[in-house]
Amino acid sequence: MASAAVQQPGGHSTSFEPLTTQVQGTKTTQAEKHHVRTSLNYYKDPGDGCPPPPTYVGKPETYERPSEPLEVTIHDIRGEEDQYTLDGQGFQIHKHTSVEKDFLDDEQIKAQYYPEVEQLLKDV
Repeated sequence: MASAAVQQPGGHSTSFEPLTTQVQGTKTTQAEKHHVRTSLNYYKDPGDGCPPPPTYVGKPETYERPSEPLEVTIHDIRGEEDQYTLDGQGFQIHKHTSVEKDFLDDEQIKAQYYPEVEQLLKDV
């Protein structure tokens, strides 16, 4: 789970209202673009393949998860919203067709699919 707060000048941390600026002596409302460099915290997988321990409603001691910060830039796309979609830019999924189709034979999976996945991860 990622979390971030963006502080806008002249507003509170969740304010995305357009900023008011002076343009040639006339007061006008104009959306100024602000790209924000921040750190997002992502779940840090322990690497042993086991799932994280469950969380229980009303038991805050079970909510903690190891996290790993990742430095990112959050881009302000106001006025350009029509150029972006969740499918196109929201998730960067690399389309790849595997040689393995059935996933029934463990030996064939280990021989063909595992090296294929390893190569995909190296290419990312």
